[in-house]
Order: sequence, then structure tokens, then C-alpha cells
Amino acid sequence: MACKKECALNPVYPQGGTWVYDRAGWCPGMATDVKEFDITPLVTPGQDATFDYGINVVTGASNYIVNNQIVEYGAASFTVDASVIDIVKPNDKIEHGRGNPVCMNPIVQIKNTGSTTITSLDIHYGMEGSALTTFTWNGTLPFMDTAFVPLNIANWSNTAGTFIAYVSNPNATTDQYAQNDTVRSNYVLPVLYPPGIIVEVKTNNQGSGTKYKLKNDAGTVLVNRLGLSNNTIYSDTLILPLGCYEFQLTDVGNDGLSWWANTAQGTGYCRIKKIDGTLIKVFNPDFGAEIYQQFGINLLLGESENNSSSTAQLNVFPNPAIDKADILIDFAKSKDAELRITDLQGKIINQHSFKNIISENYSLDCATLSKGIYAITLITADEVKTVRLVIQ
Repeated sequence: MACKKECALNPVYPQGGTWVYDRAGWCPGMATDVKEFDITPLVTPGQDATFDYGINVVTGASNYIVNNQIVEYGAASFTVDASVIDIVKPNDKIEHGRGNPVCMNPIVQIKNTGSTTITSLDIHYGMEGSALTTFTWNGTLPFMDTAFVPLNIANWSNTAGTFIAYVSNPNATTDQYAQNDTVRSNYVLPVLYPPGIIVEVKTNNQGSGTKYKLKNDAGTVLVNRLGLSNNTIYSDTLILPLGCYEFQLTDVGNDGLSWWANTAQGTGYCRIKKIDGTLIKVFNPDFGAEIYQQFGINLLLGESENNSSSTAQLNVFPNPAIDKADILIDFAKSKDAELRITDLQGKIINQHSFKNIISENYSLDCATLSKGIYAITLITADEVKTVRLVIQ
């Protein structure tokens, strides 16, 4: 059997055309599922056994490549053996990209590979080469079961590097097999914002499906907006103390604030600005179910995203586009600029000049253009910036 898998949180995105279409055990940009079934009670030694593998039948063309394996195990080699399977946070692997980088609570996955049920163990974790933190886990973990364990906030370093986690003292005794006790992960650091920021969200035609919140590393919710109106700009000005913060925006329809396959929902946006209005961050509105970011305020960690004083922001939504595309231009200070749309042969299809602008939303009529790839180029006196636009 194959269970439906929701594809709205693919770690690789944007994924044009895939968000709302659930699949049987897989999603584009996501690792395929591996299902394990204990068939011991269903077979008799020395007798033939027949197993059927089925998939949900849908209309239209479909193609599945399925791999099945039968594995025979002997008795457990150890009675007391705990292991670490993975470090979910912090980690720079693509499959964990939706939840990283972090400056809050690490998450590790543990497994019981001994025959005795584990009810307690110690997890040691932190930056390799620095003093580690110890967390004592209590619960019930039968043989071959796994558990995801959120840990206390680590002693974060001010540089990227290697995170280490290892287990010890399962059931307050000695672990009988040390080779599976330790896992390491590479990690990068969250972005660094100034103490004063503005969170600005514009809803699309389906505002009630959007909500967002911001909380600090103590779990206190500082902003919580829901029940939003259509095509409305919401702005929250915050003066934040030193610490780590978590921002999350969700879309109930799983198709973001803009999606080419649902032009009826319109286009919204999500931005972070300085108090003076300088743009720091523009999130891609084609995000599926969620925008998620952890960031630091004046911490000794992270890569600064508040140094945009000389760099233009050029974004095109939706992308791919069908009937029209919104070209969003933002500067740190007013400038004269020229916008050019060219095809792959360099022919100018459209161009427009702007005088003394800080922010501009230029609507491009795509209905008269042929399907293909175009270059959107922004030209000022001191820089040139280009993005690609796909017209379907």
C-alpha cells in the first residue's frame, strides 16, 4: 500500500505546479518514503508467502518506480544499545532546509537498537571543540523504535562549523555498542537583523488563509496575526532585545501568497525592513505551506542581512507567469532606474524608466508574449541586476 504524502513543505522550492498535489509516497524536491513492515507474524518457515503492493489509481498518466526488499534479521546483538540516527537541527542538508539554520532548540533523532526497552538516556550536544550541553531524556522507546528529541538551547558559537551529538547511560547503565552513539552535522548560522525591524505582509485575494507570528527564544509570542483581510498590508514595528527569534507565516491553501497555477488568488508579499524603511529581506511568495526563519538580534553569530544600503532588490512574482507578472523594485534610497525586459537573443521586448523612486511595483502584461524565458534587468547609475522570468 502507498499512503498519500502532502507536498506543501518540499525542502526544495519554489516548486511551481506541485504544492497542492499530494503524491503516493513522494514529492518533487523531497526524499521518497521508506516504509518498513514486520512480516514475521504473516509467514511460516518453509512455506511460500505472497505479498501484493498496490498504489492509488488516479486519472491521467502516472509512472512509479518501486523497490522492495526482504531483509532477514537474527536476534538482537545487544540488550542495551542506544544510537543517534540524525541531527535534524542544526544541519545544512537539503532535506532539513525548511527548518534551518537555527539559533534556538536543536532536534536529534534517537533509536533503540538493543532488545531492552529504553526509558532514559543522556544526550550530549553542542559545537564540536566547545563545552557540550547534556540533556536527560525520559520516555519509552521499544526495540528498533525511534524518537525525535527537542533539546535545550545550545551554547551557540559565533561561527559556522560542526555540531556533535552523542548518547550515553541508557537506562542508567553502560551502552554496549559505542559505534552508533555519535552523529555530526555541518551547520550555518542564522541571519542577523538590527534591533528595530518592521514585519510587513501584504495578503492576496484570500487573506483569511494567511496567518503569521513571531516569538522569542523563551517561547513568548510577540506578534500573532490571523483572520486577515484580502489585499491588505499589515505592518508590525518591533524593537527587540538581544536574543534569537522565530518568524513563521503559513498559508492554509498550501499555495503561498502567489502561485502561477492559481492566478485567481492574486499576489501578496512578505518583507522585513529596518525602522527607517530600508529593505532587509524579501521572501519568495511561491512557498507552498510555510515561510520559516530564525534570526538573531545583535548576537555574535549569523550573516548580516542589514547591509542592503547599496544593493537593489529585484523580484518577479509569480514566476512562472501566464497573464501578468509583478516586478517589485526596492532601493535603500531614492534613485533613477531603467527596467528592460529582453528575450534570450537580447532583443528588448519592453522597457520603462523611473525617476527618483524607492519602491515600485511594475505590472508586466505577459499575455502578448510568447512562452519562454526572459531577462528582467534593472539598471541604475551604480549597478545592474538581472533576474529570469519564465512565461508559460
